[in-house]
Order: sequence, then C-alpha cells, then structure tokens
Amino acid sequence: MTKSIREQFLAIACCAGLSGGCLQAADPAAPGPRIYFIGNSVTDTVRDLTNETRDYFEKLLHEVRAQTPFLKHPPLLVPVGYVLADLHTQMKAGKVPGWTNVYQLYKDGIHLNQPGSYAVACAFFATLFKQSPEGLPTEPYGRIPPELAKTIQQAAWAVVQAHPDAGVSVSKQKVPTAVDGGTPSHPTERGQPQ
Repeated sequence: MTKSIREQFLAIACCAGLSGGCLQAADPAAPGPRIYFIGNSVTDTVRDLTNETRDYFEKLLHEVRAQTPFLKHPPLLVPVGYVLADLHTQMKAGKVPGWTNVYQLYKDGIHLNQPGSYAVACAFFATLFKQSPEGLPTEPYGRIPPELAKTIQQAAWAVVQAHPDAGVSVSKQKVPTAVDGGTPSHPTERGQPQ
C-alpha cells in the first residue's frame, strides 16, 4: 500500500446515519478528508420505525453538505442499497441464473451472506477508488460463482457511475445497466455528478 493510499484511508469517515462523531472524525485541515455516507437501504418504503430509505440517505447527505461548507471535499454517498436494488431487479427479471430476489443475499433478515457482503465490497471499491471492481477476487467472501461475481461487479460499477452523489464522474450520457437492456435503474440519474 502506498503512502498516499494509506493517508487517504486515514482521512475517510464512513457514516451509516447522522453522527456527530462522523463529522468530528474528518479533520478539515487534513489534506483531503472525505466523508462517505453509506446508503444501505434497498427500498423507498419504510417497513419499520426507521427512516432508512434511499430517499432518507440522500436528504441526509445533502443536509450535511449544506452544514459543512468548510470541508475541502463535500461528503459523498456509497450507494450500497442502490446496488442491491439493481441486483434485485435483475434477479426478478431472471437475468441472474439461480437467483430470484435480493433477499437471497441475506443470511437472516438483516445480515448479508457472503455474496451480499461481496456486493457491498464492490460498491465501496467502485466509490472509493473510482474504478470498476470487475476482476476483483472473491476469495475473502467464500466461493461465489464467477457468473454471479461478474454480475455483482458490473452492477456495482454501473450504479456507482450513475449515482450523482457517489462522486464518480461519467459522461453526460446515461450509464446503462444490465437490468433493463440499457436504461439506468437509478431514478435520479442526471449526467455529470459533482
């Protein structure tokens, strides 16, 4: 690991919700601190007493941006839930052989299994390094079939490129996903992200 990558990771704070510690962990004097919110919801519907919908994480991110103009780099979003939602759409459409819905990526009602954890890792990799996770090994996550790994990698990269809050620049053309033969699955895709 190079010194610059090590320093970059020391300046990263990831937030799954609003936390004062998250903002305190990012030293505005550091040479490029980054704050990443983890958009981990798969749904736009509130099923329990939490506010953790995709919409919630986007609103939270934009509010934090408005409250932290002193940061050199605006907070960004790791669109984990959007990747899982994209995979769910592909599974329901029969485009992922042997998989029928995203809930097969969970070992219980909350915790992800090995392929689900791999999907999260691919979303993080694509967002943090701003490059495709295609070709990344799956070994740390168990035996994931190569076809499933490739689908996960492609979904993560397409979603991260398309999400305007992930901070990965794309051309003004929409980024196609495998979900619907070329139409991006994220409802707020709009050309160049910030």
